Amino acid sequence: MFTRIAKLGYVVLAPDLYYRELPNNKFGYDEVEQAMAMMWRLDFGKPVEEDIGAALAYVKW
Repeated sequence: MFTRIAKLGYVVLAPDLYYRELPNNKFGYDEVEQAMAMMWRLDFGKPVEEDIGAALAYVKW
């Protein structure tokens, strides 16, 4: 999907907000509960704000 959107001339940005959970941030389709638990642990405060800011700065570069 991202490739199709990019081919239309749009910039596509998909930062990995879960990299702090490495190496245990990959889940199979049968591991929804574990994935949801990891998502709820995500700190949507300053760390994620900074990650998104850095990603946007990169795109603007």
